[in-house]
Amino acid sequence: MTTLTSNQQTLLHQFKAKNKDILKPDTDDEYILRWLRAREWDLTKSEKMLRDSLAWRQRFETDEIMKWDPPEAVKKFSAGGYFGVNKQGIPIWYELLGRIDVRGLLLSVSKKDLIRYRIKMTEYLFQERFHELSEMYGKKINRCIFICDLEGISMKHIWKPAVDVYTDILATVEANYPETLHCCYVINAPAIFPLLYSLVKPFLAPETRSKMRILGSNWKATLLKDINADQIPEHWGGTAKDADGNIYCESQICLGGPIPESYYLKNIQDNFDLTQFTTITINRGSSTYLDFKAEHPKSVLRWNFWTDNNDICFGIYRQTDAGKKSQNVQDMIQVVEPSRVNSHLVPEFGWIICDEPGIYIIHFDNTYSWVTAKKLSYLIEIAAPDNLKDLKVESTNF
Repeated sequence: MTTLTSNQQTLLHQFKAKNKDILKPDTDDEYILRWLRAREWDLTKSEKMLRDSLAWRQRFETDEIMKWDPPEAVKKFSAGGYFGVNKQGIPIWYELLGRIDVRGLLLSVSKKDLIRYRIKMTEYLFQERFHELSEMYGKKINRCIFICDLEGISMKHIWKPAVDVYTDILATVEANYPETLHCCYVINAPAIFPLLYSLVKPFLAPETRSKMRILGSNWKATLLKDINADQIPEHWGGTAKDADGNIYCESQICLGGPIPESYYLKNIQDNFDLTQFTTITINRGSSTYLDFKAEHPKSVLRWNFWTDNNDICFGIYRQTDAGKKSQNVQDMIQVVEPSRVNSHLVPEFGWIICDEPGIYIIHFDNTYSWVTAKKLSYLIEIAAPDNLKDLKVESTNF
């Protein structure tokens, strides 16, 4: 345990006395300090955080979660896993976001089960792995290293429902497992990383952000300074392989991949927060125009929509004369070519990079249908990349 100042010792004793009704007799100081540090030694805020977390654990039945058997799609396609330890015996989790079929996963598994699975993986640390390693190394081990490999990440991973699930997971972990991260190495960061980071940043505690390192092209050498080669799979610069020679150590690390449609749920819309969507009816033989303003170049325009019955024609344009209140589509610049999409079968999502600021027009066209009106639910947003001033950035890819 790190050395505490006299004031911190006093606060620790006060916290223990104030919360003796919820602290078990064998609760060690390291556990209590996690909550105090997470709320910067504010006794009132730390107590609220702890009590809220204990209530959450009871509601979520977290103590029994290791008995839960996740859906097959989660076990087979949730890319990531634990493998090895660093030179101090700290366990390592490989987060392989770019290998996740985000759309397929959300069409195959409930949002609740996705969050529940990540909680189970975190509980594995506290209920099993930390105890094993503490006994093995003869010291308290209660933190974890993340290696976040962003190889394969693209704009499809910024689909709003997928971002919502991931931020919900981050918020849940931050609220209930404070001070668990030792450090996070981000490797293979793509050019869109600033945008990705801007989406998750609000859900990360300042202490968590300070422990993130965005590594450059020499990331393998950096990892080897902290982790012995036999504790890193060969694919990530080490020497470890499975018994069958697999360089990813797939026996412990799931590589994700495309999910077959046979796993898709029937009520797929249950996974989406409908309170964020706008629902309209586009009458037969008519169309709807929606305008969105991009304030900055390289902003990202994202859309997610579905129809209740039959397809819809979808296209995007940019106004050439922002001073006009209305402009004919024929006079605009076509950004996404209009096409009929089967959004009644699978929710449609996508994105574009707005190279220039301006007014972007989304056109939902039902003029080809002389019989059927279309009920449309949509969520459309424009996001501008954030800066990375609070991160340790070694990469030059962006």
